[in-house]
Amino acid sequence: MVRWKGELYLEDGLHRTLRAALQQRETVAARVYDPAWFPELS
Repeated sequence: MVRWKGELYLEDGLHRTLRAALQQRETVAARVYDPAWFPELS
């Protein structure tokens, strides 16, 4: 997941997330990348 301007976007793992939704799971493990952590990349 990527956090951009306060919003979360799914970057990768769409199939895994869709499968979790179809199984009616309410949570999915994810890593969040926040550009604010790396100002040299902005």
